[in-house]
Amino acid sequence: MPELAASSASIWAMPISRPISLHFSQKINSFASSHVKILAQARMIDSVDQATRLRMARIGTRNTKPELTLRRALHGRGLRYRVHVASLPGTPDLTFRQFRAVCFVHGCFWHRHAGCRRTTDPSTRWEYWQAKFMVNVERDRIVRQKLLEGGWRVAIIWECALGGNRTERTARMFDQWLRGTEREFETSLASPSSRNGRLLQKPDRC
Repeated sequence: MPELAASSASIWAMPISRPISLHFSQKINSFASSHVKILAQARMIDSVDQATRLRMARIGTRNTKPELTLRRALHGRGLRYRVHVASLPGTPDLTFRQFRAVCFVHGCFWHRHAGCRRTTDPSTRWEYWQAKFMVNVERDRIVRQKLLEGGWRVAIIWECALGGNRTERTARMFDQWLRGTEREFETSLASPSSRNGRLLQKPDRC
């Protein structure tokens, strides 16, 4: 874009060896005005894209609001854990070594919670986003499989299972699972017709 602006500036600076008609002069001025508007619009579009990219980059994968909400609820129930253990596959959000269990708090949008109303599809660049989502889902599957093969129990708590009365219900169900023997735990959809967000434990799945 700067090169285009520079080349345009050089055009206007070129000497004119002979007089030109008023009509032709007006044409040149009109073209120059349009060109300046196009450059301004291009800079604005680029600025918006950069702002969007920065905003997306600020969305962290650690210490998210849903994760902190769950951590406070579990801590209040007397459970102790380690956070973001990098030596384990996928760097689980919470690790309970005493129970040989890990927990991931997944955002419904980014990790594609099937059937959840938060799992929306962007209206632009559909192919790009679908490819990105597929990578996230496949990575989650591989991480879960590695942990299970390594003898770890794996829990997935979706973002929609946290907030309001749902937080305590989810914490209680997770606490019960943690002290049991089941290898996997995953919160289900909060029923849209239920204001208290009743949750059910899904059966184990491979």
